[in-house]
Amino acid sequence: MDDKENFTALYNKTGIPFQFWCLSTLREIENYQGIIEVSFTHPSSFGPQLGKLSSIDILALRIPNPRKHSHYLGTTLFFIECKKADPQIKKWFFSADFPKEERPLPTYLFKKRKKEKKFEEYEYFILRNSVFPSLGYRGLEDLDGCIQSIEFNERLTTINRNQNKNIYRAALQANHALNAFFCKFDYSLPKIEDLNFYPGELSKKILFIPIVVTTADLYIAEYDPQKVDPKSGKIKEENINFIGPKSWLTYEFSLPDYLKHTGETNYIEKIINTGSSSSERMLENERVTTFVVNSGYWKEFLEKFDFFSSEIKE
Repeated sequence: MDDKENFTALYNKTGIPFQFWCLSTLREIENYQGIIEVSFTHPSSFGPQLGKLSSIDILALRIPNPRKHSHYLGTTLFFIECKKADPQIKKWFFSADFPKEERPLPTYLFKKRKKEKKFEEYEYFILRNSVFPSLGYRGLEDLDGCIQSIEFNERLTTINRNQNKNIYRAALQANHALNAFFCKFDYSLPKIEDLNFYPGELSKKILFIPIVVTTADLYIAEYDPQKVDPKSGKIKEENINFIGPKSWLTYEFSLPDYLKHTGETNYIEKIINTGSSSSERMLENERVTTFVVNSGYWKEFLEKFDFFSSEIKE
């Protein structure tokens, strides 16, 4: 094996070629911009207490075209983590809560510019009653509502035990970046030069979406928990179905404590009800809806991405 062959093999193991492919695919689509390896500190440093430094694989921006996108005409920021799955973690399996009526409501973070303010200040919202019609999610009942995940090897003989190579890590990174930018997204945020974007310059409304793009195959386990044998804790083969491989799915990612509330901002969550009134409380969120996308459908996902929420008012 010559040096070039060795270099190529090792380089591929890093996942960097896959990361650049994800970015290149995104940049080819109209109305999308993106930059690679964006660092952030969250929570921020405070005096002698150093903050948590990290980075996101891709920070991307979508500005809709009113001639093509009929639902949401605001800006969307994507926080994308790229995960090349080796043979030991090639099959990703997700579980959803049962029954469907008990699943957690989806959670999307959203900002809207204040009308009455002279400067670029934003209101902070958590959206629940929101769907993605073009992605196949026309109603809340269509969302996958996955809450657990596990990785199997390609031959379906072993379960992944490496906590540094699991789905949770990738989803955590995407949501960590989202939280960092969401907390500081006002007129004091430095201009993101490479995205040619400044808060309020392109849109009065901004949606924040975390995404994991992976080469792994995606499946959802579907069964009636009452069919599980209480003595063995097992379920028979005839009582369970594995839906997939799926193009993409929604994962209700459970946030760690330091991302549920930051302690460094005093922004307010506005919980918008279906009636005429709304309540307010300090923003503390348990989960954030995260998209997991198989790389073979990455371009299709971006092209079809559309958003509709009855909670967004002009």
